[in-house]
Formats: sequence, structure tokens, C-alpha cells
Amino acid sequence: MATQPQVESDMKQNEELPEPTTGSQLTTPNLSIEVDRDTFVYRRFGNTKRDTIAFVSALGLKSVDLLGYSLGGYIAQEMALLQPRLVRRIVLAATAPRGGPRIHRWSDKVYSQAAADVPGVAHFLGLFFSGSEESRAKGMAYLGRISARKAEPDQQTDLATRDAQLAAITEWGIPDESRLNRLAGITQPTFVANGDNDEMMHTANSALLAERLPNSQLRIYPDANHGFLYQYPELFADHVRTFLSDEGLLGTGDM
Repeated sequence: MATQPQVESDMKQNEELPEPTTGSQLTTPNLSIEVDRDTFVYRRFGNTKRDTIAFVSALGLKSVDLLGYSLGGYIAQEMALLQPRLVRRIVLAATAPRGGPRIHRWSDKVYSQAAADVPGVAHFLGLFFSGSEESRAKGMAYLGRISARKAEPDQQTDLATRDAQLAAITEWGIPDESRLNRLAGITQPTFVANGDNDEMMHTANSALLAERLPNSQLRIYPDANHGFLYQYPELFADHVRTFLSDEGLLGTGDM
């Protein structure tokens, strides 16, 4: 199951996800961080994570693997803590622990790109890809792939849902080292992955997750920003499939 709230830039719709392993099913619930349209007050992650658990229950699933990207990684962590016997394995991609450093207030550069009222290609490339020519070329290739998909496109988001996401990330990122102790409760095998220079969630937070999670492995992808999985779709998919398979462990030389 991929947990990714539909509150991000429209350009990020229809993320490429790895095919499920044999005998499994890939499910991508259309999650949302609910917004009070009159007061623009966001509702906490509690509703979203519980809605996701209810969704799993309605499908009759007794065991799930979670792939949480970015803000979706917050939901995956909370689900694993609330329903430890439901979750078998976890992939945390370009995300951060609750109370982790440097996400409570983004840099001016990241904020200007993420909070643009009318996001364009330059905003997207600057936010999700590194400054190298090769990385940005892969970013343009990704945009070409998602624009080519016409079947069942995601609903477009609006500024209210964008602001709800920003508020939720800010609340999650309030510095609080005591919150890191909760990670000891996530004992499932966990694959933590990120680019080597994630300016939104910060690569150091992925390292922190891997350090504090009792049963984790970390993979850092070179010359990559927050959108490393868009830059390395085939490689990341292979790593996820290997991790979710019976083998479970990733080799050190398969980068």
C-alpha cells in the first residue's frame, strides 16, 4: 500500500510505483488531509491515519506492506505504531521522523518553490531534483512520463489543501527529541531511502530514521533531491521489490 496524501503540487500526480511482489496487490488509497474550507484549519494526521486503517479493514486485509513517500511517510510511521500486527514491512522514502530537525521551518528557497500559488516546471525541478544537468534532464523525462498518462488521472488539488499540507508538516516538525523515542516501537523491517541532498525533508532525517528504527536499512541515491524515486524509478523499484521479497535484505553493491 502506498500512503501519499493528494495535497501536493499537481505536477506530482501519478507517481510511478513498483509492481507488487508475487502474490501481493498494490493499493494506493486517495488520502487527503481534511480542511475546514471556512476557517482553513487543517485536521491532524490522526484522521488520515485512522481513515487509512479503516480503508485496509474494509478491504479485509490482514497484513500490508507500506510505502510512505514524503508526507505519506508520516502516515506510514503512525500506522505502524497504531497497528503493529497489521504492518509487515515498511518503505520510508524521502521522509522524516516526528520532531526531527529542520522541517518545522523550511528554508526560504524550499518554501518559495513549494508554496508557489502557480507552480511551474522550474519550481518542480528545483524542489525535487538536484542542480546538475543530468538530474534535471531526468526530471524533465519524469514530467514527460506522467503527462503521457491519460487514464484515471488524480483530481487536481487547490491552494487550501496545499496550505493544509504545509500546516501539517510544520506541526509534525516541531522540534521534540522525545518524539524520536517512539521509533523504537516500529520493529518491522524498514527500508529507508532518500536522495543525497533532500532539501525539503533533509537527508539527515532519513539517516536519523535508520539510526533510531530497530530493524532498518538505509539507501542513499546520488545526485538526487527530494524526488530521488522519480530520478531512479527502475532502480528504486528493484530495491523495493527485493526488500519486500522473502530475501528482504538489499546487497551493498547493487547501487
